[in-house]
Amino acid sequence: MESKIVVDKISRKICETLAIRESAWTAQQKEKFKDRIETKLAAAKKSQNYTVKLLERCKSWGGPCTSVNELHEVLKRKPDMQHDIVKYELGFYVHTNKSEKRKI
Repeated sequence: MESKIVVDKISRKICETLAIRESAWTAQQKEKFKDRIETKLAAAKKSQNYTVKLLERCKSWGGPCTSVNELHEVLKRKPDMQHDIVKYELGFYVHTNKSEKRKI
């Protein structure tokens, strides 16, 4: 015995409406995901540019320094730039060694 289910017009309309809403929601989620990815890519590019800027500054006095002794030698050679040297050397170190940065 087969029984036939009669689907009335209201049920069909509800199903169609829900399908349209689900499609719209899926499209919105895809757009949001795309925006998040673009934002992350822009941030990564900006970070890379910042690293290059810091490296260029450090190279102007022979850096980046890899040891404390090397930093002391650079500071002795250029006493008039001590503040800038320490500022950019620390900035470069912190930016390139984020995993070693101490969490407070």
